[in-house]
Amino acid sequence: MFETPLSGNLPPLTLPVYEPLIDPDKVAAAEATILARQSFLRNVVSGDSFLNNIYIFGIDPEKEPQVSTFSVSRGRFLRSDDGAVAVVDQTTAQALGVDLGVTFPVRKADGQDLRVVGILDRLELRYPPPRTVDAPALRPGSSAVTSGVFVTLRTSEEIFGRPTLTDALVVAGTPEAVPAVVERLREAFRLEPGVFVSESYSRFRRKVNDFTLTLALFTAVGAATAVLAGSFGASLLHDVYADRRRQYAMLLALGFRPMQRALTGIAFGLATVGASAVLSRNSTRWS
Repeated sequence: MFETPLSGNLPPLTLPVYEPLIDPDKVAAAEATILARQSFLRNVVSGDSFLNNIYIFGIDPEKEPQVSTFSVSRGRFLRSDDGAVAVVDQTTAQALGVDLGVTFPVRKADGQDLRVVGILDRLELRYPPPRTVDAPALRPGSSAVTSGVFVTLRTSEEIFGRPTLTDALVVAGTPEAVPAVVERLREAFRLEPGVFVSESYSRFRRKVNDFTLTLALFTAVGAATAVLAGSFGASLLHDVYADRRRQYAMLLALGFRPMQRALTGIAFGLATVGASAVLSRNSTRWS
């Protein structure tokens, strides 16, 4: 589940911002495993006057690493009982001029200072939000957010001042339960035009069907090739057999029986072996 960014006033500029619209109680009606997330944009003053736009993510420290990749190069990752602490990626830390143990302010009603407890050197978010403004990024050319500040959901709720979410990953218990879960979510949020429910099971099922059809096609082609190769081999053996029968018929017509031909071949072979033995013995004696 996700929402589209709205245009909001973040002095001194008007920038696209996220307004949490997803009610966790409504999401709970889906009766599935829920991975909640708050994603929003904030201004951070670095130094005396330089203004940085950064993406802040409120995540569940226990569930989010199960679907996303966080590579901590220094310090540690978030814990469920953490307060006003944050984990940042290297690019964001460099832009903010912060390091481990350093605090930096985040814009909110009464101000909020976050202390850095971990630095990330690699980050792969599952279903990241679209990149709407210029902000520090590990992959600058990406259309999705690839960096930011990560805090616990409790801390992000304090910063934003509300418990509603911007996006959530809802995992059904079984593949067969996906359509029912999607239907319950769409029914729960039918009056929220900014909230969208995107399900990946149908796309996954189509990919599986495509793979199955492709595999069946190649199997059929392989079987047909094997049958044609077998037919060609059988035809070739039949031609050889027919040719041999004609040769034997011609020999019989000339009065040369097959047994005589076989005896001639055996005699020639024995003579060749005997001559080779004599030559070998003589050469050994001369040496």
